[in-house]
Amino acid sequence: MKEVKYQQSLVDQMNANLTSITLVILAFTGIFVVVSVALINNTIRLAIYSQRFLIKSMQLVGATKGFIRKPFLLYGIWHGLLGGLIAVIILVGTLYRQILKYLTW
Repeated sequence: MKEVKYQQSLVDQMNANLTSITLVILAFTGIFVVVSVALINNTIRLAIYSQRFLIKSMQLVGATKGFIRKPFLLYGIWHGLLGGLIAVIILVGTLYRQILKYLTW
């Protein structure tokens, strides 16, 4: 059995630094989530506002709310899936590159 010697004060300082860095990253994450929700909300409002005359015409001829919402939902789902696919491709490419870099050492 081998014994490991270390400075307890150094380990405590590293843990304190890690905790503070984690809190800063968590704060930035919260800010980014709030900003992204605000951007999504404004984008949806702009999309509806730009189609307001079409929506009003559809309401005048008796279209249901579900019939009016359907194109907006399909458009949002399509863009969400496309954005997620692009993110996954970039992530897999980055990980693959890092794995190859690690293996060629």
